[in-house]
Amino acid sequence: MKRNFNNTINLIMLFLSLFTVSTGFIIWFVIPRGHGNPACTPFAGMCRHTWASIHAYIALILIVIMVVHLVLHYRWLKKLI
Repeated sequence: MKRNFNNTINLIMLFLSLFTVSTGFIIWFVIPRGHGNPACTPFAGMCRHTWASIHAYIALILIVIMVVHLVLHYRWLKKLI
């Protein structure tokens, strides 16, 4: 049971990490920075601000899942310290 839950947490962390890296790549390299330009240059129907919001929320969810992961491995971490 615990092993299946741990594997599920690891898989969720993998996908969230890939999604965070992907949105960061889109924000940094694909969507141009518009200094003072009111026009939005959309990518996949969303502006840079929307992509940045998605990136931030996914990163926060990833942090919460990482805390759960650390709690699952508390005994192992305690042995290291």
